[in-house]
Order: sequence, then C-alpha cells, then structure tokens
Amino acid sequence: AMARLLSACEACKRSLATGTQATVTVEADGADYFCNVTRAVLDSTSVALCNGVVELATRVIAQAGVQPSDVSAIVLAGGGARTLCVQSALSAVAPSASLHF
Repeated sequence: AMARLLSACEACKRSLATGTQATVTVEADGADYFCNVTRAVLDSTSVALCNGVVELATRVIAQAGVQPSDVSAIVLAGGGARTLCVQSALSAVAPSASLHF
C-alpha cells in the first residue's frame, strides 16, 4: 500500500508541476482513498525545501567567490525543482540567472 501511495504522490507532484490541481487516488484494503491537492498546498508544504535550496545556493555562490549578480544560469534537476517556491527562491537569490530544467 505504501508503494502505491508513493507512486500516486509522485504522479500528483508531476501533475502539479504544470497544472493547478491534481488528485491522489489509492486503493487499499478494498477501499478507495483520494485527496485533491492544489499547487498552493504543495508550495506551502515545500517551504522547508525552499529554505534549504536558498541556503545551499547562497553557500555555493559564496564558496565560488562570485556575486549573485554574476550567476547567469542555474540548472535544476529533480521533481522538487519544478515547484514554484523553489523557482521563486532561486530567482530571488540570483535575479539575473535564467533557470533551466
């Protein structure tokens, strides 16, 4: 059941990368369970992820010895990279950088 739930949640996350609403549906113990999720809910639950991304990006830029304005591009990988809060956070850290997926 946990594997089906994880798979359904991953599919929901992918749907929310391009849409505004998705439904998680899982069958367990002969019953169907579902939950409607909006992009806003996903973004609000991703605040800790966003804060971690900001800390990491700030540290990497400092260790590279450059200013945030010197960064021209940021390459994002992984499903969490498509969340709006991660994109907004990185745009705030390095405003002149273009984001690439």
